[in-house]
Amino acid sequence: MEGYKKRFPYLYCHSHPGPLVLVDGEQLSDEEVALAARITARFGQAKNAAEAVVHFVTTDGLETPYTIAPLNSDDLPQEWYI
Repeated sequence: MEGYKKRFPYLYCHSHPGPLVLVDGEQLSDEEVALAARITARFGQAKNAAEAVVHFVTTDGLETPYTIAPLNSDDLPQEWYI
């Protein structure tokens, strides 16, 4: 997935080990990025932390940190799982 980082916006957890998340779309609102950051933290080692720092990186290389609370498993709809 590292090879796709120049073609897609992506998120990664800066404060804890976790996944690299590719984002399909360019025009994301701050709320959408914050939700994606919370999901990213949920599936990394930050899932039980009070907060995590997840960075959102655009295809232009602009990097924005989000300090968020990882998404609780009860808040993740089952229909989102594949």
